Amino acid sequence: FSIEIAFQIYEFTVEENLPGGAFVGSVSAEDNDLGSNASLRYSLEPSNPSFRIDPSFRIDPNTGKETGSL
Repeated sequence: FSIEIAFQIYEFTVEENLPGGAFVGSVSAEDNDLGSNASLRYSLEPSNPSFRIDPSFRIDPNTGKETGSL
């Protein structure tokens, strides 16, 4: 298991009235394994179980690109 994550917590500032699907930010990680063992999937998770992720924000599970609107 050798996954390298640039940051443990990513924070993005989002301006009000962003159009739907606007680019918010991007996260990244690297897995030094080979083949299918090097496959990564990204997801949004609340930092606290009592919080919820606003459904207007999405992350591409393959690229780590986050989009959203307010």
